Amino acid sequence: MLRSASQATLGLWGRALLQGVSFVIVARELGANGYGTFATLVALFAVLAPFISFGYGAVLVREVAHDTTRFAAVWGRAIVFTAGTGLFAAAIALGVVGVFVFPDMPLAVIAFVAFADLFFERLNLLNYRACQAWERLGVGARIQLQSAALRFFAAMLLLLPGQRFGLEEWAALYLASSAIAFGWGCRTVMTRLGYPRWQLRGMGSELREGRYFAVT
Repeated sequence: MLRSASQATLGLWGRALLQGVSFVIVARELGANGYGTFATLVALFAVLAPFISFGYGAVLVREVAHDTTRFAAVWGRAIVFTAGTGLFAAAIALGVVGVFVFPDMPLAVIAFVAFADLFFERLNLLNYRACQAWERLGVGARIQLQSAALRFFAAMLLLLPGQRFGLEEWAALYLASSAIAFGWGCRTVMTRLGYPRWQLRGMGSELREGRYFAVT
């Protein structure tokens, strides 16, 4: 446990460092207007993001703490529900933001950021929650560090000589890094903890319990 806690702490520091450096690079390359627009999109979607999984991550932790044999089924249901609501929320956000907030912005920019934050990022958070459920804090920290490292690598691509990247190109890199982070995190969980089981029975009762976690 002490080793896992130490790894989690180091992972948190490493993630914060990578995020800070990435922030500086992206802000420098996009300029005030470009980065301001990107930050506004991220902030808007961050308001909606906690409701995507409807508290399923907390339900996963609780269920596995009571009975580890339930992990595969609950994780599978959490993935299915979060993927469905994430896609729906990203589509709605694309329409609302594209019409009312940034009507002159290319829809591709809004779509890239929306699907990164409301779909892949929320699914990757379930990977972290799975590690929490098994008290594998070190593995969970590694998943979060991987995500930050991929964002950092994407930001570094903006510095390629002879290239000039704008907001749309950065949004595409942002989406790609989020997708890869989810896939990498999912592989880590499946390798170390087990595979999900696609059994939807029981989702209704778990959602009723999850709604309380979603609003706290």
